[in-house]
Amino acid sequence: MKQIAQIHQVFPDGTAEVIRLPEESCSGNCAVCGGCEPQTPFLVRNDIGAQVGDRVVLEPDAKVSRKVAAMLCTVPTGLLLAGYLLGEHFWGRGALMGLAGAVAGLWLVLQQDRKMTRKNPITYVITGLHTDEAA
Repeated sequence: MKQIAQIHQVFPDGTAEVIRLPEESCSGNCAVCGGCEPQTPFLVRNDIGAQVGDRVVLEPDAKVSRKVAAMLCTVPTGLLLAGYLLGEHFWGRGALMGLAGAVAGLWLVLQQDRKMTRKNPITYVITGLHTDEAA
C-alpha cells in the first residue's frame, strides 16, 4: 500500500522523519469535511537519499510485512488446531479449546508485533520521489 509523505528531517544514519500527506481524494475544502487529522511524524528508511521538503512515495518494508503475515497466519492456526485436537481428545470439548487456542495465538502475535515495533520502529521505506504525474 503506497502512501505519499513529505520529508520533515533527514538523519545521517540513512533514515528520515516524514509526515503523511492527505489522500489524493482530498477536495482541499477543510470546512466541508472537518479537515485532516494532525499528522504525527515517524521514521522511515531513506535509501534514495531524499532531502528535506521532498514529497516521497512510501511502501511497507517487505521484510517486516512477510514476518508479520507469516506469524499472523501460522501461530493462531496452529494453536487452533492443537487446541481442537487436544481438547477433543482429553475433554471432549474440541471447539471450545480450539477457540481458546486461536485467541491465545492472536494475543501472542500482537505481543510479538509490539516487541518488534519497539525494537525496530522503522516499518516503511522510501521507494521514490512523488511527482504530480505519478498520482
